Amino acid sequence: MDVLSLISTYLPSQKQRFRATFVCRHWRRTFLQNATLWSELCLSKGEAYVKTLLKRAKGSSLTILASDVDPVGTVMLLQPHTEQIADIEFANNRWADIQRFSELNSGPLPLLHTLSISVVGGG
Repeated sequence: MDVLSLISTYLPSQKQRFRATFVCRHWRRTFLQNATLWSELCLSKGEAYVKTLLKRAKGSSLTILASDVDPVGTVMLLQPHTEQIADIEFANNRWADIQRFSELNSGPLPLLHTLSISVVGGG
């Protein structure tokens, strides 16, 4: 294993991982080849962010954070990747948002290990 790839394990946030890919070409190539670095998806950050991370995560298992109200377009990006989802956290959602997520991403979830739900309000 390349020693450079170990640096990523000491970067506490995805924001810092993104920044590290701009240090030089060698760092970028090394970090982008490590698919597990990009497997945590925060849906509230928008479609471009989610598309980028899904591409970088390749076939890695995914951790999904669906907080507040997520646009339908962003949630739909997960459809081809439902079998990769290992963890889902619904934080500060309404039941209607969770139901919409479920309807848009129906199908088997063979890797699902953790499902966390925090509901606010009624509908």
